[in-house]
Amino acid sequence: MDFLQTQKKPFISLPHIILLSKLSFVLVLVMIIGISASIISVQAQQDYDIPQWVKNNAGWWADDSIDDESFVNGIKYLIESGIMEINIDSTIQDQGDFYLTYKPNPNSPYVEEDSAITFLKNSNLLEQEIIFLNENFRLPYDIEVLAQECGEANAWYDYEIKQIVICYEFIDMHYEDYVNYHNEDLDFAYETVDPYIYDNIDWVFFHEVGHALIDVYQLPITGLEENVADQFASLILSYTYDDDTGDYSVGQDMLYNVGTWFWISNELYSVNPDDYPFWDTHNLDIQRFYNISCYAYGSDPQYNQDLVDEGWLPEDRAQNCEWEYYQMEYSLSFLLKDFDNGFFD
Repeated sequence: MDFLQTQKKPFISLPHIILLSKLSFVLVLVMIIGISASIISVQAQQDYDIPQWVKNNAGWWADDSIDDESFVNGIKYLIESGIMEINIDSTIQDQGDFYLTYKPNPNSPYVEEDSAITFLKNSNLLEQEIIFLNENFRLPYDIEVLAQECGEANAWYDYEIKQIVICYEFIDMHYEDYVNYHNEDLDFAYETVDPYIYDNIDWVFFHEVGHALIDVYQLPITGLEENVADQFASLILSYTYDDDTGDYSVGQDMLYNVGTWFWISNELYSVNPDDYPFWDTHNLDIQRFYNISCYAYGSDPQYNQDLVDEGWLPEDRAQNCEWEYYQMEYSLSFLLKDFDNGFFD
């Protein structure tokens, strides 16, 4: 679908005779060590064993008795010998927020109280998740979350204007597919469709947030971005728990509904294998079903043992799912540790 404490060495400044205010020193030093657009702090070893010749060089440089190149060579020596360390602060300032905009839903095929916009507003889903995101992640600028009619059942992140779009038609499609799939047990379908839609829209929203964070933070990834976004959404849902009881099975059940969506989609829209979009950046629906099932099982094998016992998740895949989940959690927490407010600590 277009649709993460070490003990620090004390900070000290170089001897006062070094005029750090000299712009030429800063520029040359930055070029020498290859650091740009970062906040740089200087640390020294606790014994402060700075060679006398370096101190002399600093004084001579301050008096313009030696040139910049000679002085920078002394600084390079301090760095290479470990006397002085360069610490790069890669964190960003929190200067933006996710914010929500609803556009009208006049073309809904349903009466107003059953429309997609009414479902979203009554559920308070996007409002709650945006509060969560703004509390836990720092943004350099605002990102709009836009709910609107799109003329198609879709959701996406727009890299150009930094915007997440959730289409009302996408919500309608979830309702229709779920009811159609359970057409022989409509009582069950109508009773369970609302939490099914809620969980899947929540997952899709975090999928798009995954795209946004990869873009905003320029996160390095080595595989398909769609897969990483799937993993981010699945990880966040797996952390969901009951506020009153602390029961994490809430998140497990949400992932169950997401897996069900991909299973239903595969069942309803499967085509001749020759027509499958093997070229697409998204995995096939049935692949996403098995991936989601694996992430759920890996996060809590005991709770999700029925996935294996009932044959939904083959044992050959299940045996590695705990490792897959650990690897996913570790990697995402590592990539995001400089940008969250301790959420992955």
